[in-house]
Amino acid sequence: MANSLELWFRDDGRVGGPAYLDDNLQKQREEELRAVFNSRYGVNALTLELVGNCFFREVHNEEEVALNNMAKRRLAQMGIWRPGNEEAIVRALLKISTPKEIEYVDEE
Repeated sequence: MANSLELWFRDDGRVGGPAYLDDNLQKQREEELRAVFNSRYGVNALTLELVGNCFFREVHNEEEVALNNMAKRRLAQMGIWRPGNEEAIVRALLKISTPKEIEYVDEE
């Protein structure tokens, strides 16, 4: 019997698995993850996760490739890293601000 939390990448680049077969449920999960990570502490946690998983640097061995794929999986779980989003990702990268210009959605 498959674990209900088991995940894999579907052909369309989105995360799949028994808990993700329903597109509405998948959309809800993506929105929930974005809400979790779109706060001061969430941004810090996601940044640490992506840095720790070699997302921002070249990878040189199988372990680093696996870690890099885990970072991409997290972004895919959020509905960000998937086929069709290439241009949106590049445009977002080109808009990168200096750290003091960053504003968080939970700040007043």
